[in-house]
Amino acid sequence: MVKTMKLDAQHPAIKSARPRWSRYALAQEIRDFLEEFDLKPTPFGLAAAKDDKLLWRIENAPNGISLDKADRIRAFMSEFRAKRHRELAIHDTHPRDRE
Repeated sequence: MVKTMKLDAQHPAIKSARPRWSRYALAQEIRDFLEEFDLKPTPFGLAAAKDDKLLWRIENAPNGISLDKADRIRAFMSEFRAKRHRELAIHDTHPRDRE
């Protein structure tokens, strides 16, 4: 028989390990995105989630952010990246090549 461990006050490190790791992973994704597109955290937070302190909240707030908000942030980054790549593809094409 496999014994399972209860995730409660007796094992706080186990209980909080996954959410903390997920938050820091998301924060790193955002930092990489900001560097890739030379963006600042405040305008990014406002555009992605209407939250000017988004990155700070992800890294420091006791409860982090909701999964729904994390999904919206990732969707925003994906859409922004795709749009930027399309814009670059259009600009990189020579006018005579468009005919």
